Amino acid sequence: MNVPRVGADPLHERDIVRCLRQLRAFLGQANIDASRRRMEQLNRDANPFRDFVLRQKQPWITAFDDLDRLTLRGQRPLRLPMLTAQMRRAAVAGRLLDRLLPTFPTALADQMRTRLLDFTGRSNSVMMEWEVAHFYLRRGFALHWLDANEPGPEFRATRDALVFEVECKRITRQSKELLSDRAAINMGTSILRGLNAIGMAGHVEVTTPLVEPPAAQEVEAALRAAFPQAEVLPNIRLEMAGIGQIVGALHPIAAVADPTLVEQIRRRVEESPHDFRALGATLSWGQPQPTDSAVVWLRGPRRTPEEHRDHLLHTVEEAAEQLSAEVPGLIVVEIEDVRDAEVFAGNPVFTHMAQRVFEASTHVAAILWRCGMEQIPMPNGPIEQRSVAAARNGTCRFDEARDIPLFDEHT
Repeated sequence: MNVPRVGADPLHERDIVRCLRQLRAFLGQANIDASRRRMEQLNRDANPFRDFVLRQKQPWITAFDDLDRLTLRGQRPLRLPMLTAQMRRAAVAGRLLDRLLPTFPTALADQMRTRLLDFTGRSNSVMMEWEVAHFYLRRGFALHWLDANEPGPEFRATRDALVFEVECKRITRQSKELLSDRAAINMGTSILRGLNAIGMAGHVEVTTPLVEPPAAQEVEAALRAAFPQAEVLPNIRLEMAGIGQIVGALHPIAAVADPTLVEQIRRRVEESPHDFRALGATLSWGQPQPTDSAVVWLRGPRRTPEEHRDHLLHTVEEAAEQLSAEVPGLIVVEIEDVRDAEVFAGNPVFTHMAQRVFEASTHVAAILWRCGMEQIPMPNGPIEQRSVAAARNGTCRFDEARDIPLFDEHT
C-alpha cells in the first residue's frame, strides 16, 4: 500500500479574487441571500455554537462577507495574508470550478449548487468530488459525469484507450459519534451558560456518556455543586453527576473588557484535542462589553471499533456496487478525522477490507484512502496538504487497471 503526501496547488494572490467571484457567480447571489436567511432562521436564538457549526458546514456566506469587508466591496486589493479560513476554502472551490464547470451536465450543476448551500455538511462531499475530478482533468482525462439522480459512479474518465469509473465516499466524524451535533450544541451551550451563571471562565474538556443532553437547569445545578464559589482552579479533574468527566482550568470572570477575546476563543477552538468538538463564548454572556471567555471541548460516547469497521466495510462495498463493472472502477474514500495515511497502511483492518472487496468485485481496480486536509502554518498563510494511501487490486480482471494514476508520481 503506497502512502504519499499530496499537497494542494498553492493559491496565487493574483487569482484569489477571480476564484472567489467564480464561486459566487456559480452559487448565485439570490441563492446566497436565501441561504443566509435560512441560517438566521436556524439560529434565531443566537446560539454562538450553533452559529459556529452552521458556518462550518456552509462556509461560503462567511467567506463572501469577509471578502466584501476586507476589500471594502472591491475598492481595496486583497492580499494573501488577509485570507480567512473560509475565504481560502472558497477560493480553492472557485479555482476547481473554473476548470470543471464546462464538464457538468446542467441538472448536475443545479444539484451541486443546492448541496453546496445546504446546512448538513454536503458541501464537503462536493469539494471531495471536485478535487478528485480535477486531479484527472489535469492529467488529460475527459470527464463524463452522470447527471443528477442517475444511479452509478460520480464520473467516467477517458484518455486514449484508458477508460475507468470513479466513485467517491466520505466518512464523517458522525460515523463514530453517538452524540449528534444537535445534542452536542445543546449540551455545550448549557455548560457555557452554566459557567457564565456561576461566574467562571476558562477551558474544560468534557467527556460525557450521554447521547441526550440534560436540561440546562440540571447542568447549572451540577456546576454550582461542583464549584460553589468562583476561584482560581488550575487543575480540574472530576466526575460530575449528570454530565461526565471534566478536566481543565477555570477562574473567576475578569472585570475588565478584553479586545482579544474572540482571537483567544478561535485559538482555543483550533487547539481542540482529536475527536472533541469545540464550543466557545465570550463572558459575561449578554453583556455589551465581554471581559472573559470560556471554551468547552466536548466528546460523547463512541461506536465500538467493530461497529465502526462494519460501517466502513459497508460503505466500500456500496461504492463497489455503484461501479458498472463494464470498465475498471476506482473507489475513493475520505475519512474526515484521520490526519495520517499511515493509519490505513499500517492497520490490518484496512488491508483485510480491501482484500474482501477485491475478491468480491474484480472490476474494482483500486481503493484510494484519503485523510482529511491538514493545514501547515506559513508566513503568508497556511498551506494545505493531505496524505493518501492506495491499495491496488492485483486480481482485477482489466489489465489496463494498472495504468490508472492514483496520485502524482513525484509525491
